[in-house]
Amino acid sequence: MKKSLYLIVSIVVLVSVIILGGCAAPSSPPAQPATPAPAAKPAPVSIELKFAYFPPPPAPICKLGFEGWGPEVEKATNGQVKVKYFGGSAMGSPADHYKLVTSGTSDVSVISPEFTPGVFPLNEIANVPGLFPNSETAAVALYKLNEKYTLDKELKDVKLLAISPTAPSQLHTKAKQVKTLDDLKGMKIAVTSATHAKTVELLGGSPVSMVEGDVYTALDRGMVDGRLHAWDSIVTWKTMEVTKYRTGNVNASLNLMLVLMNKATWDKFPADVKTAITGTIGMKLSQTLGQVYDKANAGALEAAKAYDKKVGNPDIYWLPQDEQQKWLNAYEGFATDWAKAADAKGLPGAAALKDVKAFVAEFKK
Repeated sequence: MKKSLYLIVSIVVLVSVIILGGCAAPSSPPAQPATPAPAAKPAPVSIELKFAYFPPPPAPICKLGFEGWGPEVEKATNGQVKVKYFGGSAMGSPADHYKLVTSGTSDVSVISPEFTPGVFPLNEIANVPGLFPNSETAAVALYKLNEKYTLDKELKDVKLLAISPTAPSQLHTKAKQVKTLDDLKGMKIAVTSATHAKTVELLGGSPVSMVEGDVYTALDRGMVDGRLHAWDSIVTWKTMEVTKYRTGNVNASLNLMLVLMNKATWDKFPADVKTAITGTIGMKLSQTLGQVYDKANAGALEAAKAYDKKVGNPDIYWLPQDEQQKWLNAYEGFATDWAKAADAKGLPGAAALKDVKAFVAEFKK
């Protein structure tokens, strides 16, 4: 009897333990690592800008300068804006590029005032020889000039993005080495603008006007005797192949390019996009383009030396200081005449010339 009672109690205790154990709260599962938040997707591309330029695409100012701006814009706008390039006159001749941007055929164009005479009269100061030692200095000085004088006048129908001048021109001739101004007298020199023509006249040469694309053929066929061009330009346009003699320290006029945006394109941008793009243009882009050109110009000088050595051309003749001063004296007459002519047209010619010289001196410090 006692054994049966003991067995019954034991069974009751065992069943109770099992029941209580089953009712106990389950243990907490092991902690799982937090799922990382998905990476932020780039903003969708909502704007594509068509950018037209006329120089050959392999030129450093195009490849590294103009086409270097596109990624900057894309980054600044978080991918909302991309730039599609049409280089090497793909959308039209150099003379067409201002119409391309004002009509909206292109959103951005590189134009040269020499191809649109009278449209950018104050910017033609860039063609006054002897003002600028290099491209970067010219870019800074001319951007300041436009900020002060032209944004609400000759540039009122477009948005100025940057100034892009070449380096000052040197002299490249085919049949004769020029060492003095007397050597230049009567020589036929290809020019692409009225201001370049006057430079050649002041130096004693005979200007022959033509578009840039015809200069190579004219030199090759002996229709002209030479060309004033930056070192980079004789490589870009291949005119070093049809010239034999080079005269350095000439530092004649440079060629100016303006990077312009269609006004309606700019006005349509949302405020945040305008702010983002503003940080990539203006003085910043102008100075960058100047630096790109100066670096390319220095490299082109070495390339020209190597080419001349390879084909048996003579070394570059560098004007000594006393002879160079004679050329600079001739240029000063050009500057004075340009300022007077501009003043006569109601433009601030004398003031602009004074300002540009001051901007150059300030940047040199």
